[in-house]
Parts: sequence; structure tokens; C-alpha cells
Amino acid sequence: MMSRRASIAPMPTPKTRARTGIWLRGLAAVACCGALLGRANGAELVFIAPTNNTEPMARFTNGQLVGGLLKDIGDELSRRAGLEARYLSLPSKRVPDALRNGDADLLCYVLPGWIDGDFHWTAAFIPNAEVIAARPNAPDIQQLSQLNGKTVGTVLGYRYTHLLPPGASGLPFVREDAIDSRANLAKLAAGRMQYAVLDELAVRDYLRRYPKSGLRISLVVSRYSAHCAQSKRSHMDPARIQRVLDEMIKDGSVRRLLQSYGS
Repeated sequence: MMSRRASIAPMPTPKTRARTGIWLRGLAAVACCGALLGRANGAELVFIAPTNNTEPMARFTNGQLVGGLLKDIGDELSRRAGLEARYLSLPSKRVPDALRNGDADLLCYVLPGWIDGDFHWTAAFIPNAEVIAARPNAPDIQQLSQLNGKTVGTVLGYRYTHLLPPGASGLPFVREDAIDSRANLAKLAAGRMQYAVLDELAVRDYLRRYPKSGLRISLVVSRYSAHCAQSKRSHMDPARIQRVLDEMIKDGSVRRLLQSYGS
């Protein structure tokens, strides 16, 4: 059995305490410098937040992304990767160049046909659909040809070339442009037109907030799942990004985030 004398550690001398203090301060300085160096070498993950996105995808205050599904996904992805999320708010026309130039790492909720450029692509993981939303008194439609000649709500800057009939050079309906999806829904609810081309998540979120509007989904044009596009100048390994997203999908995190916005 160990004696009481042997179990008592010797008291540190003033010289020992001084050396220990110097060592601890040096260690703190190294840790601090290491953190700063890590940040300089890409300790944050920068996401592009296109300002034409509206709720539930994005919510902006004074031009800064402050909420929405894209921020929730970016925050969680960055946290799991051990990085700090930062969001670069840009008009949609500046997004492709910014991503190509490496001004940001990732643009999420995008399809290859929506953006020009050579990027790394994650697997598709954000399900949505393009739909025709209708006012309460608008007749139901079963096919796009029933919109011929009608005024239909659209978003400014969107091309909608996929809605062109075969061989046609122009859309069969008359565009009623709004600045974004939320403005389009407000115009539809106000009776500016009977129909609008929108994404399903935007319509369902609007109905969750304003059930008395009576708007409805009259036709599902196409279903799709969106990706993240990653700049080829990003400091992040694309495989690492995909592994984190796979974890978020597998443990139900993506599904829960979507459900919180009415999907």
C-alpha cells in the first residue's frame, strides 16, 4: 500500500510556476494562430444566396440571408463539416460567374440546366415540383395547352424554355412577370391572373401561412430533386461534402427540415 508521504505531490516552486505560465501562454498563442490560419485556409464554407429566392427557400433582411430552408441546410452542413457557414447574397445574374470564380464554395437548390458552367455536383436531395397554381374560381387544367392565350404568372428573368411546345419559338401563354415567387403568389391571390407557374414548396408554404387565400395546385408539370453545385475552385473536397449530405439524408435531417416548411 502506498504511503501517505508518497501520494503527496511536491509543491511547485516559483521558478516552476513561471515556466508553466510561459508554456501555457505559448500554447494559447499557438492555438490562436492555428485557428486564424485555419480560417485563412478555408475554415468557413461560403454559400451563394440568390436574392431572387423567396420563402420557404430563403428569407432576406437588408439584403442578408437570415432564414429559410437554404440557410438551414447550409448551417447544418457546415456544422457537421466543422466549418463556419457564410452566405453571399447575389442577384441571380451574378451567380454563375461568382461560383465559377470561386467567390463561394456552394450553390444549393439548383439543377444543371439552371446554371451555365463546369461545376462539381452533389447527388440530388431537395425534392420539389414545378406546378400550375390556380385561383379558387379558375377552371382546373389537365395539360399545359389549356393555358394557350391566357395570362399566366411568371418570375422575371426565368426563361421557361422547357414549357415551349415542340417547334414553337415562344411561350403559348402571356407572361405576367413578378419579381419573385412570393410576389407572384400575392398577385395570383389578388386576382391579377388565374394561373401562375410556381414551385410546389413555395405554394405549400404560402398556403400554410395564408390558408384563406383559397389558392390550389391545379397541375403538376414535373417533379425533380435539386442539387448543390460546387465551385471547382473551392477548398473543400467534393467527396467530403457529399459524405456530410449523405449523413443528413440518412438520419432524416433533410426530411425534417423540409417538413418544417410544409413539404
